[in-house]
Amino acid sequence: MVVVTRIVSDADAICHISQSPQTADLRPDLHADSAVWQQLLLIAVDVLGEADSLFGVLLGFRCCGAELVEDAHGNWRIAAGEMPLDEYEHDRTTWLMSRRREIGELLRRLTSAIPPGA
Repeated sequence: MVVVTRIVSDADAICHISQSPQTADLRPDLHADSAVWQQLLLIAVDVLGEADSLFGVLLGFRCCGAELVEDAHGNWRIAAGEMPLDEYEHDRTTWLMSRRREIGELLRRLTSAIPPGA
């Protein structure tokens, strides 16, 4: 069982996962893209492995309410979703931008597996 808690401080909101990462969507309550997140996490495990820090970062973003949406070119992209936009932008810069090539590859594989709008 995965237990998720949200700790909010003056500076940041941080999600903590009490057990090892799994490929199940940690936010199945966000129905619109739950199956897509599950597929992204499966792809990430296949490409990166569960021990890779990027896998944990993706889990953390989903835990905090990030969503997968279709971009202007018909591909998946990670968006703020339920995260406050300033928090998302800060966390995106801190955690995602340094690994944007790898994230881009994961999202390309996701688009091939589940085309947006399908």
